[in-house]
Amino acid sequence: MADELILIVEDNEKNLKLVRDLLQVKGYRTLEAGTGELGVELARRHTPHLILLDIQLPGMDGVAALSQLKADPTTGQRFLAAGFDGYLVKPINIRELPGVVQEFCERHSPHPSLEPLPEGRGEV
Repeated sequence: MADELILIVEDNEKNLKLVRDLLQVKGYRTLEAGTGELGVELARRHTPHLILLDIQLPGMDGVAALSQLKADPTTGQRFLAAGFDGYLVKPINIRELPGVVQEFCERHSPHPSLEPLPEGRGEV
C-alpha cells in the first residue's frame, strides 16, 4: 500500500531531501515543511496520513507544533489519544524507514488515532 500523504517537517535540507526521495520512490505522496509553523499550516490544510516531525526546529519546535495540532479542532481529534506516536533516531536508517512508514499507514488507515510504534524505534 502506498499513495498515502506524508508530511515531513525537517529543517535540515539534506535530511528532508533524503526522506522525501526515499518515500516518493516507494509510492508515497509527500509535503515538506522546514519549520514547525509551516508544518502546522500544511497539516491543517491537507490532513496527512502521517507526520514525520523533527523535534529540534528553529522557531516553533516539534513539541510545540504537536501541541498546536492537538489543540486545533480540525486536527486535534487525531492526536487526543497520545503525544508523539513513536520516534526514529538520526541518522535516518534508510533501510528501516519505508517499512516503519508502511507499518504505520497499514495500522492507521484512514486517519485513525495514534498508537505507539513497536519498541526499538527512534526519532526522525
